Amino acid sequence: MGESGEMQLLLPLVFPDATPTLLARIQAKIRLDADTGCQIWIGAYSKKRRGRRPSIRLGGRGAPVMNVARIVCTLRHGPPPTDLHEVGHTCPAGENARCVGGDHLRWMTRVENEQWKGRGRD
Repeated sequence: MGESGEMQLLLPLVFPDATPTLLARIQAKIRLDADTGCQIWIGAYSKKRRGRRPSIRLGGRGAPVMNVARIVCTLRHGPPPTDLHEVGHTCPAGENARCVGGDHLRWMTRVENEQWKGRGRD
């Protein structure tokens, strides 16, 4: 993923409304699950689509709220390849919507994401 300084430089390009401290705010609200390697979000959740999702405000009062997994996936893997792609969780123990670890997130179409959820895990 590169050094955090590198990610901070990408942040304004990918999310122009973001404050310079957004990455630090995200990192402060993550706890590692030692058993699964998942980076668990302990911050706020929104219930916008398909259940509760980790969310964070991009700036001060009135700024847009965005899905944390989407921010992390964009920083880790670049923007979604198409408008049909969404963030999919590839956590070793199965999908964990609370995980925001870049290594457990991938851009997938809805069909790919549903197929991944149905796969057995080792």
